[in-house]
Amino acid sequence: MDKRPDGVSAPWWTDADAAELRVLIEELIDGVYQHRERCSICCEGAAWCEPLREALEEVVRWRGRRLSASYAAAMRAKQDMLDLKAAA
Repeated sequence: MDKRPDGVSAPWWTDADAAELRVLIEELIDGVYQHRERCSICCEGAAWCEPLREALEEVVRWRGRRLSASYAAAMRAKQDMLDLKAAA
């Protein structure tokens, strides 16, 4: 189970979510190293160029979308359980 940036545990953030995020981050890091060696802006030690910032922003957006999707799935499962109990 992962923790949100504020340190609060998010029970709907699954181990699978965390593993997929780790893969994306590792790919991003590998790509950053490869890119910085070739980019005229980045190889001078300047701040990240626009393509690198966009890549990082995409990973951050993915995490937000996944967190929302996992939360929705957890809430649906909870509601389905409540509905089953109410129908019994």
